[in-house]
Amino acid sequence: MKLRGDLAAWIVGDARASTPFGLARVSGTIGARRPFDLDAKGALEGSRGERKYSLQLGAKGPLSAIEAAFTGAEGGLEGGGRARIAPFDASAPLRALSVKLAGLDLSAFTSAPQTKLAVEAELAPSGELLLAGPVKIANAAPGPLDRNRVPVASIAAGLAVAKDGALRARGMEALFAGGGSAKGDLAWAGGKLDAAIDVKGLDLLAWYTPLRATALDGAIRADVTGDAQSFTLDLADPRFTITGAARIANRAIEIERVRVARTGSAIEAAGRFAFQGRREFAVEGRLDRVNPAHFAKVPEGEISGGLKASGVLGGRRSLQAQVEIEKSRFAGLALEGRADVAADDAHLGRIEANVAMGDSRASASGAFGKPGDALAVKFSSRISRPSARPSGSRRRGASTAMRSSRALLRRRMAASRSRRPTSPCPGSTAWRPSTQSCPSARRRIRRSRAT
Repeated sequence: MKLRGDLAAWIVGDARASTPFGLARVSGTIGARRPFDLDAKGALEGSRGERKYSLQLGAKGPLSAIEAAFTGAEGGLEGGGRARIAPFDASAPLRALSVKLAGLDLSAFTSAPQTKLAVEAELAPSGELLLAGPVKIANAAPGPLDRNRVPVASIAAGLAVAKDGALRARGMEALFAGGGSAKGDLAWAGGKLDAAIDVKGLDLLAWYTPLRATALDGAIRADVTGDAQSFTLDLADPRFTITGAARIANRAIEIERVRVARTGSAIEAAGRFAFQGRREFAVEGRLDRVNPAHFAKVPEGEISGGLKASGVLGGRRSLQAQVEIEKSRFAGLALEGRADVAADDAHLGRIEANVAMGDSRASASGAFGKPGDALAVKFSSRISRPSARPSGSRRRGASTAMRSSRALLRRRMAASRSRRPTSPCPGSTAWRPSTQSCPSARRRIRRSRAT
């Protein structure tokens, strides 16, 4: 460091220091008499992991009212700003602040999803507030949560900063990826964010890709800390209403409860879905007189029952599920049954199923897809005497379901034979994907024709 002075000013030349934040450099002059004019420059250079960063500072003006400017960069993040500082005014030392940043990725600093934010703020003291003014945030890389993104395209609000550090965003307006918007107020105090938001046209498909497209209106309440985000919602789509509570933490969403209701019917569920890695999930749910045609392009029905499932959605996918269908109707036919299934991308490891639809029944037991596996499948269909026959549409529905099931089984068996050596058993239609001898009677595939 070089230091010299005279009656007019003190001069600092090329002062350097190693700090926990990197190498700091300072040079400049400060007047020896009032108003103690300052003209100084500084720089800070360092690294965080494999990312290098740099910051340049400049300050000019009398010591009682300094005009400061800064620019900086780290990886894809760059930006700058200006500030007017009154260091001797304890009530309001920061008189004005203007900031512009681009390329801000929150995942580089916390466990948050990836972002590409541009931030603009113009703040100044106002009344009892330390700072107040407009803030705008634009996200150039929005996306669904299950792809480690944030499905928000932009946010604008009037920010108010109290002297105790509490923050409030009034008149917040947000635009979501995939359409939709939100308005409301947010407050931050004591490390916690409280939000009361009204949404319009919210598309859940843009937030989590396994969901269907929606246009939801209603209210969302949120409590957010640095480690977790909790939400409650009460929303309505033209087709249904949805209420529930969820929590996002540790790169996963935990659905504490959710209820989707339409006049006379409801779906209730709870579960957990991981966003990254193996993307493990577990879910339990119940249907009460639900018409599936309200949610997908399928025939009309009224279905009641329960579901319990878990598995992996990333890498080698897998599923374990237990399904029970209580007395229901689908495509004009009575429907009832249960199934217990375990499978992955290449192998049906276990299936125990028994389903009745109209006058037809189907059952399956065993495994399929590996040498040594055996799958026993049975179909049956009963046609009553003419006086008690079902209507034509009902009979056609049962016949169509049986033909479709048989065709599907034949295609899968043919595909298995084309991939693996197989051996027919004398006097039997049973097949097994193996070069071993014929399976025993306990492990054969039976096909029963409609009677």
